[in-house]
Amino acid sequence: MGLQSFLLTASLALLANASPISLAPRAVSCPGANNSLFTVPATGTSYRVQCSTDYYGNDMPGNPVWVGSLDACITACDSKQGCKAVAWVSKDGGCYLKSAAGTASANGNVWAAKFNAAGTPKATSPSAPTPTTVAAPGSGKRGLAYNDASLTSITSGTKSKLTWAYNWFSAPGAGQNKALTFIPMLWSDRADHTTPWAANANAAIAAGANTLLAFNEPDQCGGGGSCMPMANAVAAYKKHMQPFAGKAKLGAPAVTNGGGTMGLNWLKTFITQCTGCTIDVIPIHWYDSATNVAYFKNHIQEAYKAGGNRPLWITEFGASGTEAQKIEFLKQVMPWLDSLSYVQRYSYFMDSKGILVNSNGAGMTPLGQVFDSY
Repeated sequence: MGLQSFLLTASLALLANASPISLAPRAVSCPGANNSLFTVPATGTSYRVQCSTDYYGNDMPGNPVWVGSLDACITACDSKQGCKAVAWVSKDGGCYLKSAAGTASANGNVWAAKFNAAGTPKATSPSAPTPTTVAAPGSGKRGLAYNDASLTSITSGTKSKLTWAYNWFSAPGAGQNKALTFIPMLWSDRADHTTPWAANANAAIAAGANTLLAFNEPDQCGGGGSCMPMANAVAAYKKHMQPFAGKAKLGAPAVTNGGGTMGLNWLKTFITQCTGCTIDVIPIHWYDSATNVAYFKNHIQEAYKAGGNRPLWITEFGASGTEAQKIEFLKQVMPWLDSLSYVQRYSYFMDSKGILVNSNGAGMTPLGQVFDSY
């Protein structure tokens, strides 16, 4: 859904059937701290800082946690048994804990650190307390799915829990709220999407994006789906997405919650057939009644299994019903999503007039206010 604004009408017809990261004062600041040692005050353990560096792979369960500085990220690692390195995304506060440093790659938006074996032995007691500088689970997960970039600036400001945005395309469009990290998508294998893809994806990575999203609902023909045969999807992923492995996290094609060969079954087939493909996160979509909270929760859990226990991005979800029912739905499911370590991002459908934004474009609807800052 969502490639063009006219699809909103079709989407609505189908429906008829944590605190934001604030960057704290830093004991570690790049580039000045490059190659220096940071010592965790509580344990005396030291870590070697590497600015503009990312360690790909070796991610620990529960990634990312959301913190306001590299030193807080290191402290989170120090309190987690088996953690040996971190990669902290300076643009959005995502802290990736690693069981090993692995191969280092240059990335101007990431600051890294690894356990210094020559320093004080690292305490690995599982009872070590989580530092208070680590944000509450779920902080920073919410994002905006939009067509009109100007609407992304309509938020509650400092109270907003929004941190990212996407628009079913690979470039953000004029007027996109720069406080929100733009995440590009390769909507399909059509030439109008693949031709600008590489340049736009590289520009987004340079601007702070750490994830790239693949095709939009390739399992669905009509209703905004890209309607891609499996063989085409696999070939296009290998050609256009795989070259970015190691430069950003790669998202699988985003599937619907349809049954039969659609939805999660389509996803499982894609993962099986896309041999040699790097798939870091699993984007999914869900639409149903606002009163069907149990189905929503069950689908999220099943999607996690279908994706091979990879982190989830719920890039579209929408509920049908009255405004009051939709608000109650969000109030029930968002705290639950925020509590799940494997749900990294989610965006309600959609940031448009009449849904999250008032019809006159002058502010948020009650539903929009709840999604923005509840």
